[in-house]
Amino acid sequence: MFLSPHKRTSQPWHLETLTQDDMSKLVSEAEAGNRGAEYLLAEQGCVRAQTGMGEILIAGRHNGAIPDYADADRWRRMAATQGDADAQLWLGARLGTELVWRNRLS
Repeated sequence: MFLSPHKRTSQPWHLETLTQDDMSKLVSEAEAGNRGAEYLLAEQGCVRAQTGMGEILIAGRHNGAIPDYADADRWRRMAATQGDADAQLWLGARLGTELVWRNRLS
């Protein structure tokens, strides 16, 4: 990958600044379907990648057929706070659904 194993264990990689060349490589790999590259971009604050991670987790493509809504919410919330309209819409719809179910169960 782009960071040596030593750097990964001695210091959290997401605190390091990636070069423009590294970012270009990560974007190319993420667009080609490399989930690890998409995760690294999402951790670096890339809104498109954060939204994509949320979609992957909702669809259950990360570990099979089981959606991970809690982690999807986390990624979507990060994208939403940076102004991503799709993520904001999804979070609003999710909150609305939760409120409806809570009222039904009360």
